Amino acid sequence: MESWGDDDGNDDMARSLRRPDDGVRWSERLGRGLTYAAWDAHLPGGTMSNETVIKGGTVFDGTGAPGVRADVGIAGGRINEIGPDLDGDRVLDAGDCVVAPGFIDIHTHYDAQVFWDPSLTPSCFHGVTTVVAGNCGFSIAPTREEHHDLIARTLENVEDMDVAALAAGIPWDFASFPEYLASVGSHGVGINFAAYIGHTALRLYVMGDNA
Repeated sequence: MESWGDDDGNDDMARSLRRPDDGVRWSERLGRGLTYAAWDAHLPGGTMSNETVIKGGTVFDGTGAPGVRADVGIAGGRINEIGPDLDGDRVLDAGDCVVAPGFIDIHTHYDAQVFWDPSLTPSCFHGVTTVVAGNCGFSIAPTREEHHDLIARTLENVEDMDVAALAAGIPWDFASFPEYLASVGSHGVGINFAAYIGHTALRLYVMGDNA
């Protein structure tokens, strides 16, 4: 799980959510009825006005601390403040919901699906904001043109992926692993995407039929 934690002072989001002159944890501030705002991101003018407020949810920060009923204000694509009775241009009612940092799915096989389903369903439906592909030694890069069909059939045999879908959906506009990542980026992806280099594809790329 990702984190909005503020204990170690090394997290960018934590730094943007700490008021430098008091050093009080955001959960403690909320317990006192105070607003926890992204002061240092906007000094000297204070906080930006919220574009969106997620209102009335139970907020878990990912550190293991108990949930706290609070509003979350968002501005400029970042968390702007956390506290009670926040206002914003757009309000989302989260009264019966948990509000938490996104989950990290460390074991996926979205290596090919990312090209025709950039939202990476169904992971995104479950609060996942980061996925890691290339697991179990299987990836689709690095690759050579003469190995595309073999890679697809390997995924069919091991992961039950459809060869026709792979042939239609993968652009195969890459050879090296960095080129693969660049292709994913240029085609677009809806959540954070990371990947391992699968040893099966790597052996095939280096050793050919001897792999």
